[in-house]
Parts: sequence; C-alpha cells; structure tokens
Amino acid sequence: MYLTSFTAKDIKCFKDVTIELPSSNGSYAGWTVILGANATGKTTFLQAMAAALVGASPAMRLMSPTSWIRPGVTYGKLEARFLPGEKDVAEGKPRNQPYRASFAVIGKEPVEIDGAAYESEKIVLLGIRDDKEYRGLVKGPYAANKKGWLVCGYGAFRRFTGGAENPLSHERGRVGRVASLFHESVSLTRDLDWLPKLYSKSRDAKSIDPNAPDAQKAMQEYEMVRRLLDQLLPAPVQIADVDTEQVYFSAPGTSRVDLLELSDGYRSFLALVMNLLRQVADVFGAIAPLVQEDDGVLSVDADGVVLIDEVDLHLHPTWQREIGPRLLQIFPRLQFIVSSHSPFIAQAAMRDGLFVFRAGTKDAPMTVIRPAERVSGWTAEQILLSPLFGLTDTRDPETERLLDEHAVLRGKAKFDGIDARDQARLITIERALAERLTSPGELRKDEVDNVVKLAAEKVRRMRGAEAGATSAK
Repeated sequence: MYLTSFTAKDIKCFKDVTIELPSSNGSYAGWTVILGANATGKTTFLQAMAAALVGASPAMRLMSPTSWIRPGVTYGKLEARFLPGEKDVAEGKPRNQPYRASFAVIGKEPVEIDGAAYESEKIVLLGIRDDKEYRGLVKGPYAANKKGWLVCGYGAFRRFTGGAENPLSHERGRVGRVASLFHESVSLTRDLDWLPKLYSKSRDAKSIDPNAPDAQKAMQEYEMVRRLLDQLLPAPVQIADVDTEQVYFSAPGTSRVDLLELSDGYRSFLALVMNLLRQVADVFGAIAPLVQEDDGVLSVDADGVVLIDEVDLHLHPTWQREIGPRLLQIFPRLQFIVSSHSPFIAQAAMRDGLFVFRAGTKDAPMTVIRPAERVSGWTAEQILLSPLFGLTDTRDPETERLLDEHAVLRGKAKFDGIDARDQARLITIERALAERLTSPGELRKDEVDNVVKLAAEKVRRMRGAEAGATSAK
C-alpha cells in the first residue's frame, strides 16, 4: 500500500491543502519529511492521513469528528489516493490505478451531502454503494480481515509503559496500528514480550523435534527478528540475551541490562521498531518469509505506509542522521512519512520529499511549500538557514546581538569615525566574541586578541590626544 496524494479540506487549521507524495523509479517507498514550526498542523495532517488510510469505522474510534472541523463550516473532507502493494489482497482483478477515497468529517450540526442527510457526528466514506470504486474500497483496503494493507502510525510519545491506562494500548488490527498517533496515553505494552514469546515458542518446538517443519519455522522466526533488531540498533547497544520473560541488552558500561533500563532514546526507538516488526508479522502472516539476506544484511520485503510524528524525539544528533537510512535499509519497500524539527532528518528525504507547513497570519489557514527538491549533502547549518527552517542565525541570541552591535560599530569606525567611548565598547564586544567564537571555522581567539590590542592602543592615543588638548587650553 502506498499513498500517492492526500487532501485535507476544512480540517482544523487546514482550509484546502493537497500534497503529492514523491516517487523514485516508479516506487513510492522512501523517506518523506514534513517540517514546520510548532502549531502548524504537522500532527493533525499525519492523523488525517492515518484516518483516511484505515477507513471510517476505525477512524471513529480514534477521533472526535466535531473537534476536527474548521470553524465556520459544517463538515470537512479527507481525500486519499493510494496504490495497492504486491501482497495486499482485494477482490476482483488486480488494478494499476490508485484507489480514490473521499471522506466527510461531520459534526453535530445536521448536514446534507450528495443528497444524503446526516444529523449526528460521523466520518463517512462518500460514494455510491453500488459503484465499482466504492465496492472496491470496502472489499479491499477497508475490509476488516483482508491480508496486507499495512498502515502504522506512531505519536511523539512512543513508549512501552506509562501514560494513563488506555484500552487502545491492547487493541489489535487497524485501530491498534495507529492508536498512539492519536492518543498520548497509548503505550506499546504488547510488544514487550513479543521476542520472549518467539524465543519460548522456538525453544519448545526445538525440544520436541528440531527437524519438524513447525520447529524450523519457529526457530527461523525468532532468529530473524533478533537479527533485525540488532541491525536496527546503533552498534553500542545490541541484544545480549533473551529468556522467556524479557530481553536483555549490552550497553556502554554494562554487559547486560533489561530493556526498560535503557535510556529514553533507545526505549523510544525500540518501541517503534519492535511494534513495526510485529505489525508486519501480523498483517502478512509472519516475518521470516518476508526477510531477504544480501551479504549478511537482512531486509524486510513488505510494503505499506508508516507515519511517525516527531521522529527525532529523544534521539542524539548522531542517531538522527542515521535513523532514516537505517530504517530504509531494513524496510526498503515501506513509505515513511515523518514530521520533524531536525535538519538531520531532512537530509535523508527523497527527491521532492520535503514539505514545509507555514501559517501566513494569526488567523490564516496553513499553507504548504516545497522550497527544495532535496538537501542531501547540505550541512545542518545550511538547512537551518534555508527556507526549510527559516532561521536567520544558528548562534545563541546573545552572541547574535553582540555580532550585530560589533558590525554597527565597525561600520561606524570605518566611515564616520568613533569616539573613545564607542571604541571602548568595541573592545569589550571583541573580547566577549573572542571567548564565544572559538569553535572550528570561527574567528580564532588570537586573531581577535590582536584586534583588541590594536583597538586598545588606538583608545590610549585618542585619550592622550584629548588630554593634551585640554591641558593646552
């Protein structure tokens, strides 16, 4: 399953926004990044995508339609175009054209749409029930028990435990696969014992008859999941041991630590990838048949859409640089659509895979721009100073203020001349900058010291000249 385009009309802060998803060599798999300041609708847009991809009934369990409608209108619309994947099962002949799904998000006010009256809040798949397109949707991507059609969504609070007790934490199927994207209180508790269960199953099967087909299958499934997790994790942390209760990891400073004792960054990342692997196994029947190996590197041959909000959260910059390429190496056929505030996440975006959400004025609807085809090869500073982030400087505000004042005084000294007071201020600023601008590539401290000495000598001469003139009088 691959999303090709998506539209949100009259949904919260969006009046009418459409994005066309990028493709490469005929495939929509890859890394698409949504950027924007806080409160520009990035999370809402990911949630809206998820709602359109899982269907009306699951979406109703995840969101309140009334709160989603833009003020001043009676209903909103979601429109999605998406292609089936190779392993997505649907009735009828295989199709090459995208599915076209349109939903009305209806609030509490009575409304009539296409001749049908609605008097209560609801999310409705629009269309004629006897129409071929409509039947194709309800018997394919939106059918409850059809194999395939993988859509996973992860909110910013990706965790195994914590938060309020939410029944959706234990939900299976399409609702459970995107629940954490909609509710902060949803935890991924079910994934904590997944690998121990696979280990226990493989151990039991092996003890009965290691050569039996079921035993071979169980042992292969466990081994593949363990190896995939090791490949996904950064080198300092790897799986040390697995028993029937829990997973232990080797980490810097210790040879064996429980999963829940790892740092927030590792736990957050593991919660995401363990859930994703398990969801792939649930949707397609098992992981092992999908795993391919090339020179010792494993990859999962499964297609689908993965939505991740604030994918850089809790991650050190070194890991932010790696997470996109690492996930794409293991899941080369998945379509990742992520939001972020990190220039390193943007670096991994595929061509035409960068979208920036912006607000014009306080009450204006959000707009979407695509200021660059791609930024692979750009430095973090170049990205931050580009229209993708819109910063005017990457230094701290105080240093930026000092540099601005320094530029004014140097310009004044060059063209108009400055008195002893301004010259003394210039010396003070340059001494402060000498302490601040010492990172590689900045003005060296010894260079600034020479400037300070020359300026100080000039001040002494000026003050001496002023004193002489006063004595003469």
